Amino acid sequence: MKASEMGITEKLSSYCQDILEFEVDTDISLVSQGVTSMKLMQLVGKIYEEFNVIVDITDLMEDVSVRTLATLLCSETSTDHDIEQQSAIETPLNEIQRTFWDMQEYSECKKAYNEGVSHLVCGDLDLDLCKQVLIRLVERQPELRTAYYVSEAKPVQRVLEMADVQDKLNIEFADFSGESEPMQAVEQAHRALYATEFDLSQPPNFRVAMWRVGPKKWVVSWVVFHIVTDWWAVDILRKEAALIYSALIKQDGREAKLSTVTPINYNIDCYGERERDEAFWQSRFEAAPAEVDLSTSRRPPIKSYKGDVHLFELTQISYADLNHVRETLSVTMSSFVFSAFNILTSAMSDETDITTGVPFLNRYQPEVQNAVGIFVNSLPIRIGVDKNSHVNDFVLSCHKELLLAYKHGRYPARSILSFQNIKTKLSRSPLYEQLFTYYDNTIVESEYAEFGITVKEIEIPRGTCKYDIAFFVTKQGNALHTKIEYTKALFSEDDITNMVNAYQEILVRIRESQAQPVGDLISDIRAQYFLNNVDEIEHSQSPALSVAE
Repeated sequence: MKASEMGITEKLSSYCQDILEFEVDTDISLVSQGVTSMKLMQLVGKIYEEFNVIVDITDLMEDVSVRTLATLLCSETSTDHDIEQQSAIETPLNEIQRTFWDMQEYSECKKAYNEGVSHLVCGDLDLDLCKQVLIRLVERQPELRTAYYVSEAKPVQRVLEMADVQDKLNIEFADFSGESEPMQAVEQAHRALYATEFDLSQPPNFRVAMWRVGPKKWVVSWVVFHIVTDWWAVDILRKEAALIYSALIKQDGREAKLSTVTPINYNIDCYGERERDEAFWQSRFEAAPAEVDLSTSRRPPIKSYKGDVHLFELTQISYADLNHVRETLSVTMSSFVFSAFNILTSAMSDETDITTGVPFLNRYQPEVQNAVGIFVNSLPIRIGVDKNSHVNDFVLSCHKELLLAYKHGRYPARSILSFQNIKTKLSRSPLYEQLFTYYDNTIVESEYAEFGITVKEIEIPRGTCKYDIAFFVTKQGNALHTKIEYTKALFSEDDITNMVNAYQEILVRIRESQAQPVGDLISDIRAQYFLNNVDEIEHSQSPALSVAE
């Protein structure tokens, strides 16, 4: 090995250890060591920052080790990017943005796609500085001051000058510290915040609220319509806000050291591999997917977006338990827990054709790692549940299908609807009604000792749900937690508790034996948790109206 290659290998090993939080084996593929797509995306950004070389994340999802990556970096030079500078002119919306643009035709749906995050902040918070932080963030992130409107019969976007929006930047304050139950007042205000219907032509298309809940104790919430950005940007804004606040409070004249944000027109509809990606998705949806019903309740003729959230710790299984099995099978943890969710879905619905939405970051260009914007593409992962297969083979098949989908993940999911003229109904989403995501250590709890503040991300019910079920699995230390967002028209809290218990039982059973037939596991789970409700579901579905009707 050349000296330069050895040096790069050492640097990559160091970066991997910092990002992945464990020491990697340089000769074994990153994916087989359990690296998630989110961590790989961070590694792509670090490689670009340090070596000025663009690495496609899908390449890292193949059989790529740190050593082979070092060889690649030695031979590669930076390539030109298909990113254009965004100016103050009108540009058309891409297909992912069009998905959210179309939602404004139905206000309940539009409100369900308000995203955001809340934090409990303890300490001497300077409210005037908070307003200055907000102004600096909007100034440096063009998407936070972008207008979306119709021009010549087509939806377009345009970045406004800071002077056009600065007077509209406000932080909403309320003092609930005198209430007998301050957090109940916060929850009510929080639901109202998420019920906002933004006028997309008049940015900012977000709201910030600060609610005092006690002495030196605040809840800070931010809500934004999904066309503006995806959840990746939450972490970007959180880190930038801390750096800007720190620089302002020190009052030493130094600016916060922030990475450059390149104003972009992220044209993700036109790229070199689009035909290849389209062929892949056409092969997966030659026929329309089955309609999967996880609920025994009557489905409303018009889809309801009123929802709730259920938080649960999986106490009968640990991350270490599953990690041992995952290593044996050489799959990622996200693939492993996703395969268990497919078994759960099949047991609940008695279907073997399962399509589930899985969010994919879709931030291919390293330059956009620090940009606020909507890039995430929720991929419809279609799994055929072979009840005659064994669990280990089924887990491997789910893993392979996820990796293939990620490899072709740039193709807009919205375009798949045109393949077989999939009929859109008012009662359900067209491709899937369940979403699944695995996160690795996502709960943020930070202490800023220099100015006496602690910040902890908290979950507050927002009162909405985009799908029948949105199922999140998160790793927190050695514990696994679930967060279930669910539609109240179809599920009760008891239904969700039963669902989580069944999911935990599946993980326990897989831990105990990977050689058992999938069909036996599905039958056992169905009998133990769901057969009591089978009679209820028969003839319970309302006739579904099509959009044309």
